[in-house]
Amino acid sequence: MLVETLGKSPPAFAGESPVLIDVSAVAAMASLSTRTIWRLVSAGKIVAPLKISGARRWRKADILEWIRAGCPAGGKGVRV
Repeated sequence: MLVETLGKSPPAFAGESPVLIDVSAVAAMASLSTRTIWRLVSAGKIVAPLKISGARRWRKADILEWIRAGCPAGGKGVRV
């Protein structure tokens, strides 16, 4: 099976949570405003978003890991 070969999760389907999320979802998960999220991005204090055709999206798993780590300033899972 392809999933077993690549070691990755299958893509999200209807009814499943998305793999990529926008700034509004990140802000809601972190209980912050969207403006604060963009400030953290500019300061390098949160995981940088991916650029997809001009849109910015975060991997949901990266944001969950960042939050579980206590929202470290480096955005890499290490408290700075």
